[in-house]
Amino acid sequence: MNISAKPNFSTRLAETFTLLSGCWRRRAVATAILAPAIALGAPHALADESGNGYRLPGLDGSFAAVPQPPGWGFAAVYIHFSDGANGSLETTLGDKITLGLKALAETALLVPSYTAHDPILGGQLQLSMGSVVLEGLNVNVTHASINGTQLGPESGSLVAPGELYPAAQLRWNFGVNNFMLFADGGIPVGSYDPSRLANTGKNTFAIDGGAGYTYFDKNTGHEFTGVIGISNNWPNPATDYRNGNTVHLDWGASQHLSEDFFVGAVGYVYDQITPDTGAGAILGPNLSRAASIGPQVGFTNVLGLKGSFLGVKGYYDFYAQRRLNGWNTWLTLSLALGG
Repeated sequence: MNISAKPNFSTRLAETFTLLSGCWRRRAVATAILAPAIALGAPHALADESGNGYRLPGLDGSFAAVPQPPGWGFAAVYIHFSDGANGSLETTLGDKITLGLKALAETALLVPSYTAHDPILGGQLQLSMGSVVLEGLNVNVTHASINGTQLGPESGSLVAPGELYPAAQLRWNFGVNNFMLFADGGIPVGSYDPSRLANTGKNTFAIDGGAGYTYFDKNTGHEFTGVIGISNNWPNPATDYRNGNTVHLDWGASQHLSEDFFVGAVGYVYDQITPDTGAGAILGPNLSRAASIGPQVGFTNVLGLKGSFLGVKGYYDFYAQRRLNGWNTWLTLSLALGG
């Protein structure tokens, strides 16, 4: 890589960042809990398109497979990410890269939904459309170099809308056992510039699908949920880069301490099963893996509204490969509006 051929310092640094940013985990999308990502791109040398796959590990938690009150619903979600990483690698072109970074994201999402009154295939259908209405990103590269030539520090920030995430779930209830099939996707409408350090858009389409199970005994208050799925990403036409497919397992466990209050734990396991491809995939397979765990608390029937929910959960990454690691916290308010 001939860094002197790059037009300016910021572009060289953005390119260096994306080479190592297979460390960065994109945290993205679904029904009532969505999350955006930092899409840090460069036109000539990319790594997992800034390390961001489509699917957000941990987006499905407790009660995911339990049928919902029929009619219209609405969710508002606030998400705070604070992650960092330091590392080095050698590209397939023989360039040696080192990088240290810190990333901060604050996100607001709105998710309207409709749950069918009449059964479909014996189950309950729910449709939703998530939208990242506002996202603030701040990326600080503390140090960076290519083949010993220092390029950092540098920073980038952006406040802009994000993307759209349509989703569909089909749920069945059999006493304490609940089952779910789901499909969701990503539609690129966010702000995207491949020469910029911070982006709220991915500039790629994506689809995801899988199944879930929830055990919930209302008499004892015991609950456990597991959701497994696989995601597929389309290429980014601006960069000729395609993220590999990933398998994700999300779980949640809780105990009701009263009729409307529960505490518990959440976590996930995330594994990339196919390599990144395209002209910019110069890090080899660049396979990423991660695992996380954290606490959760939740209130149901908030303000006396049946089917409403207010919850807080946090994830700590105790294992990460080719990803940033740290804490992220989610606050979710969901209302069942009926109709």
